[in-house]
Amino acid sequence: MSGIAAGGATARPMSSTLSREIAAFYPDFSPGYFALVMATGIVSIAAHLLGHSVIAWALLGINLVAYPVLWTFTLARASRFFPAMMADLTDHTRGPGFFTMVAGTSVLGRQLEILTGASGVPIALWFLAVSLWFVLSYGFLAGVTVRTSKPLLATGLHGGWLIMVVATQSISITGLLVSHHFAAWKDVVLFFCLGTYLLGCALYFVIISLIFYRFTFIPMQANALTPPYWINMGALAITTLAGATLIRFASDWSLLQELLPFLKGLTLLSWATATWWIPLLVTLGGWRHLLKHVALVYDAQYWGLVFPLGMYTVATYQLATSVGLPFLMPIPRFFVFMAYTAWTVTFVGLVRTLIRGLSQRSPSGPTLRPAPAVAHSSDPPATSYRVLCPVHGVQARVQLTDIGGNEPPRLEECSLWTRPEFRGACEGRCIELGADEAADGAHSRAHGSVPVGTPPRAPPP
Repeated sequence: MSGIAAGGATARPMSSTLSREIAAFYPDFSPGYFALVMATGIVSIAAHLLGHSVIAWALLGINLVAYPVLWTFTLARASRFFPAMMADLTDHTRGPGFFTMVAGTSVLGRQLEILTGASGVPIALWFLAVSLWFVLSYGFLAGVTVRTSKPLLATGLHGGWLIMVVATQSISITGLLVSHHFAAWKDVVLFFCLGTYLLGCALYFVIISLIFYRFTFIPMQANALTPPYWINMGALAITTLAGATLIRFASDWSLLQELLPFLKGLTLLSWATATWWIPLLVTLGGWRHLLKHVALVYDAQYWGLVFPLGMYTVATYQLATSVGLPFLMPIPRFFVFMAYTAWTVTFVGLVRTLIRGLSQRSPSGPTLRPAPAVAHSSDPPATSYRVLCPVHGVQARVQLTDIGGNEPPRLEECSLWTRPEFRGACEGRCIELGADEAADGAHSRAHGSVPVGTPPRAPPP
């Protein structure tokens, strides 16, 4: 039987190890990391609105570094692993993460417009966001529609799908803020922003119906209740902000004036429903971590929790000022500190993860890594699968070898083992999403829980 040799290790020079790790990082890099820009930008705007200028400008500085870095990784992956990137775009689990590129770009443009008063860069970012939105919306939805292999609702649907709503509303809001720069074309821009706002509302009603069905009628594993489900609330919060922004701009266009009663009613409905979600999501989070003992460790998905808190703060502030509800102002003054806390904890987790990853490379000598698996010549070839890890609640690529007979398949490799934040014990039971279509000779199994024989030990932290 193949496996990781006990105690085995090979030495490689640090430069070679670093280049290998970077090369290994690109294939699995997800544009979902742009949620960092989304969360940082909206918390910065919240800080600015509430008079915390130092925090607002500090977060802007972080975004001005993070945004180009994330684009560098994204473009590098596109140039070297374009087929894998396209496969992710049409994947039910990873595909929605691409929409964070749209929302992150829009939020950064809005952040620059509000804090600096700049016009050229925010307009350019808005055009980029709109272009990305068109490409990703139709590319993703067409891709998942024509796929021949599709996951079950329980494994293919998650809160991240609502990023489509967030992206749609984000281009509406940023377009409204830059509309005064378009002079003769202003009515066209306002019409486009109104249309995308209404489209975002329609998308929310469709997606949240499926999510609510998944919540109430399909068994929910604690590890599947990932932080992006907070976007159930966050998508409504940004819808509230888009509605409040349209109300503010009603004096600029006669059609918006005629729609004011409708806009106010829909905006209040969005805010009330977003507020309703909060106690439920807090309760489910307590069930996940306190009763089911899911470890509270850093995961990039936690930026999907920070963003809704910041967005709810900004949305409530703008609703109170646009509609004339001053008694709501204590809510953003309280929630902004929850957003600060969530952002700080998540950012510290990110920094610690990066430091832990760097500390595994000794600057003065070689890096030790587990020796490669010892394969027998009689072993059948391993097949690549996409699975949902039951320990970490994220998608992974695994290599399974069918031994035959009544023996379960043997786990040979897992893509999570190369990522520091996911190192640790493996239960050896993967929730299968389907055979990796990029793997030669891959064949489909029935969707569901795939029992795996005694897996090799994952690399130690």
